[in-house]
Amino acid sequence: MWESQLEPLSERYRVINIDLRGHGSSGPCNAPFDLDDLVADVLAVLDRLEIDRAVWAGLSIGGMIALRAALAAGQRVAGLILFDTDAGSDTPYKTFKYRLLVVLAGLLGTAPLIPLVVGLFFCRETRNNPALVSTWHERFNEAPLSTIRAGVAALVRRDAIFDRLAAINIPALVMVGAQDRSLPPACSRRLAVALIKADLQLNEKTGHLSNLEQPEVVTSAMLGYLDVNHQGPTTADPGSGSTKELDMKESLKPGIRYQHTFVVSRNKTVPALYPEAEEFVVMPEVFATGFMVGFLEWACIKAINPHLDTPQEQSVGTHVNVSHEAATPVGFEVTATVELTEVDGQRLVFAVEAHDGVDRIARGVHERFVINKEKFDARLEAKRSAASGR
Repeated sequence: MWESQLEPLSERYRVINIDLRGHGSSGPCNAPFDLDDLVADVLAVLDRLEIDRAVWAGLSIGGMIALRAALAAGQRVAGLILFDTDAGSDTPYKTFKYRLLVVLAGLLGTAPLIPLVVGLFFCRETRNNPALVSTWHERFNEAPLSTIRAGVAALVRRDAIFDRLAAINIPALVMVGAQDRSLPPACSRRLAVALIKADLQLNEKTGHLSNLEQPEVVTSAMLGYLDVNHQGPTTADPGSGSTKELDMKESLKPGIRYQHTFVVSRNKTVPALYPEAEEFVVMPEVFATGFMVGFLEWACIKAINPHLDTPQEQSVGTHVNVSHEAATPVGFEVTATVELTEVDGQRLVFAVEAHDGVDRIARGVHERFVINKEKFDARLEAKRSAASGR
């Protein structure tokens, strides 16, 4: 399933590719199970490998497993990469349709159902790729009926978890094929909105099996997400069960505070934010939200740089949740007050606030991630090369 992604991901990160119950090397499955059982299976593998925390990536049912792991065992999930999946339950129509397909597979075998399933899984363009469809066809035919029956039962019995997703406070990448008929883009859009820190990417000319239909696009997106949110050295010991973090100074710890001041000039107002945009040019000359966020980032950088081995170690912004509460005219002096409140490996969390001498203008939370500049630049270059080679 993930052959195209394994090698490029493994060059930078440790990758654990798990065969679910009844698939691949896991052998046939003769007993019923639910999605929580599959979460427990993955956790058992991580326990056996002595891995405390990992980024969970999954497509379709794999994404459903990853979401439930983040809810049930959040301390074990560092991030989420979710392809063509859903946080809702199946409709009665879909439940009936999938159960009927299982019955027909038991009576007629899987071969007569292949055209219907191909239409559900692949987009129009991919269905014209006989090599890919033929390979998938062979693997589908090899799946034991007991595995298909148990897997479908687990899917149609799943509960909706949308109302719980606000509890997941980790970076997430949500990707979906524009032609996904099994779990249409609306499912992923709703999922990305419900998650606090999710980015959504829509893949054109792609159906339900994004990583098979657009392997280079998917691999590039996964590496981009990992490099920004979970960067680690490329020299991780594959037998250690974890990736060694940067050797940061012991002085980098919660409680670091910093105040930074700045006088608002015309080139930091809304009209200057995008001077090529007519919509911005006609707006009032007040401190722009975009520049204000950059000002808060600047204060956070100045707060922690004495505790990093700069310029080799630097930090990049990964999340901003900040209010903009009052307008600040040109000439006012603004003061940012920031405090480092949490250090989770290379992930840093700050409480931030800004005042213009009259009003509090901003308050919220900002997250940064400590990187090795040389390795970060090398990964950006690799991404450019991959993009230019498409």
